Amino acid sequence: NYSIIYGVSSYGLSESLRIDKHMANNLIQKFYENYPNIKKYFNAQTEDLYKKNFLETALGRKRKVTDFKKVNKFAQQAIIRELLNFPIQGTAADLMKEAMIKIDKILQEYDAKLLLQIHDEFLFEFKGSNFEKNDFITKIKEAMESVTNLGVTYKVDVQIGKRWGEMQ
Repeated sequence: NYSIIYGVSSYGLSESLRIDKHMANNLIQKFYENYPNIKKYFNAQTEDLYKKNFLETALGRKRKVTDFKKVNKFAQQAIIRELLNFPIQGTAADLMKEAMIKIDKILQEYDAKLLLQIHDEFLFEFKGSNFEKNDFITKIKEAMESVTNLGVTYKVDVQIGKRWGEMQ
């Protein structure tokens, strides 16, 4: 269940799966037994948060929290659950913003518009010949795959359609 890596509590998991809290707690423990590095990562991030009062993305953008040590334990845990996802989701957002900067330059060369960005997707409107379309797609793909090097390869898939629903 993806909610575990988003920091769901045993209560939250029991509610979403309609199981008792004890069983939900066991599922969470089993998950971390099967994926111990995720638990280590979350523990390290939590330690950093207590030491520094902030967490940061791989590109250095920080999210600060003030006075969270002064609130009760349950409020602290809620803040921690919320912030633990920031380094991962924030890094993804940072990479998308870098891609948007590169893409903006490409858009100026073509009769194309960036209509929207949703999570790790871009939706474009393009008017032009098939040759131009293929060239446009190649450049967009290269721009997205060449954002900041964090030691991983970025793979971009492209879908084409007259309607967004056709591309799903």
